Amino acid sequence: MDSAGWGCLVGAEDFRLEYVDARGDPHEGPLEVMRPARFEAAGRVRTFPSYRGQRNFPGWYWAATCAELVGHESWVELGQPMRLDCDPGVVATASQPFRLSWRRSGDRARRISHTPDCFVRLRDGTGVVPDVRPDDRIEPEDAVKFEVTATACARVGNSA
Repeated sequence: MDSAGWGCLVGAEDFRLEYVDARGDPHEGPLEVMRPARFEAAGRVRTFPSYRGQRNFPGWYWAATCAELVGHESWVELGQPMRLDCDPGVVATASQPFRLSWRRSGDRARRISHTPDCFVRLRDGTGVVPDVRPDDRIEPEDAVKFEVTATACARVGNSA
């Protein structure tokens, strides 16, 4: 299916979110219920793979803004926390702090999920959920996930 308009085919009640809090306790529920969570203080919902011959370079960046290590899965992703660390409007950044899942309206059998690359808390209290990928490396399936994630964020007052 063409990705255009895909986010409109997901009902608000179909979005679910899961995260792990700072103590390591898992939480999961409807997007609107989970919205107030402090994702900037959450743990990562998945680990970064690391193996011999790997083409990307995962690691950690010490973010002075939030005095925390922020993970990255590639050198492209490393640029994101470095840029954010220089932005006076940013107060915290966390890598992969939640997983968003949804069902497409009319398809109750299959849940689709996406773990955004990071969560950014701005000085005004709002959040931003960026995915970091060069345009020429975005596969059609990923473009759909990015669009639906942006739709979910807009529904709760954040941006993607």
